Amino acid sequence: MTLLTVGGLSYFAITFGVQFRVVSFDDVYDVRRDYTDSLKDVNPVGPYIVGWIGYVLGPALLATGLVRRSPLLLVAGGAVQLLIYSLTGFKSVMVSILLLAVLAQLSRRFPEGMVGPRLVGYTAVGVGLITFLDFVSDGVALSSLFVRRLMLSAGINSYNYYDYFARNPKVHLGHSVLAEIVDYPYQVSPAHLIGEVYYGNSEMSANANIWADAYANFGLAGMILCTVLLGGVFIVYDGLAQQRDLRISALLIALPGFTLCNSGLLTSLLTHGLLLAMVVLAFMPWSGPRTRSQQSRVLAGE
Repeated sequence: MTLLTVGGLSYFAITFGVQFRVVSFDDVYDVRRDYTDSLKDVNPVGPYIVGWIGYVLGPALLATGLVRRSPLLLVAGGAVQLLIYSLTGFKSVMVSILLLAVLAQLSRRFPEGMVGPRLVGYTAVGVGLITFLDFVSDGVALSSLFVRRLMLSAGINSYNYYDYFARNPKVHLGHSVLAEIVDYPYQVSPAHLIGEVYYGNSEMSANANIWADAYANFGLAGMILCTVLLGGVFIVYDGLAQQRDLRISALLIALPGFTLCNSGLLTSLLTHGLLLAMVVLAFMPWSGPRTRSQQSRVLAGE
């Protein structure tokens, strides 16, 4: 992981330079536009490396720092995330710091496989609190960021994908890995197509979850295949995690796993680092097989 991080950051510094700046969430779209423009003069591998750093390598430093309670790793991980956010304006990269901190705390308090149900409960409470704060302040800033953007938009767009591609030609990955052999029927990518049709904005990338993307490509058969492939990925990851630090393993996949709600499976695997997370986990120190009680003690931080 150290070699990957050093190599990735070295490429990043040479290609994009090093600039730390705190950008408000209201200004991120201008930053993203500048970042997109800068990619025209960059090697095609550049965007992948930026994504791998922001979604895997930086969070790996944070996860290790949280589990081992290392201030140095926490500062290093936070600096990496700020660096990527300063360039790209990806809000999820900055929000990842809070997400990992919350998940690390939950895994300490509820080690017996109860993190998921507790997280759902806390999310419901959080939505209620955010709604109340916006009501009191007579605004929508918090709801727009944490409820609309993180939860509602992808769900609404998932229906929009179904509604559109149920009546129009599927894309069969013609905008992606099969572009050379498939006759793509549209002028823009599926996400921008949905943005244009349903929101009247051709520059808007209306992302949805992996099943919406699978349906746009191959219909119901694509959704089934996508589910099988994702299950295989999780089985492999779970097998690797059983022989390594379970808390770091869980935190390492948190951000790439979250991107499954907002992108296709191939994009999550390659661009957002889900596949890289498996590689990083495979090279982590082996701790040997554990019994269920040993696993619980590890998750509890004992």
